[in-house]
Amino acid sequence: MKKVLSIVLAIAMIATMSAVAFANPVSFGGEDVTAIPAEGYAQDITVKGVYTNDGLVATYKVDVAWDEFTYTFTSGKTWNPTTYTWDLTDGDGEWTIADKYITITNHSGEKVNVTADYVGEGEFTFDGEGDVATASKGENEVGAAVEAKIKATFVPGEYTIKANNDNMGTITVTIK
Repeated sequence: MKKVLSIVLAIAMIATMSAVAFANPVSFGGEDVTAIPAEGYAQDITVKGVYTNDGLVATYKVDVAWDEFTYTFTSGKTWNPTTYTWDLTDGDGEWTIADKYITITNHSGEKVNVTADYVGEGEFTFDGEGDVATASKGENEVGAAVEAKIKATFVPGEYTIKANNDNMGTITVTIK
């Protein structure tokens, strides 16, 4: 009995495997077909690419470095025979002044504008303020950091040092 059952089951399985499939018509190029010819059908599909810069975010990285802004005022000294010391002579002396530089390095993909201002004793002139170019060279090109220098020249006027390491003022660098 087991053999008969096994044979019937095997025949049933073979019958399901060889079932004829009926397919719905297929559409190629707007034409419904029920069979594919030997040479086949070809269908072109257009592929498009869309560019948007909605995802681009301007990121700024700007380094500001500067020389040491220390200036020396050398004053005349007079020997005081009463106190046995050297006394400073007010208003008598000279400044040792060298041009100093503020260096701006732009690593950004956008240009920046740099200005400098001074508040304090004497005054400064600043040469080289303005736009610092972008580090970007263009679309899909590798850029490089752009460096600019502001030359800062101190003009002391009538100011004389009141104490050693006297704080004479402040330079403010503004980046826009």
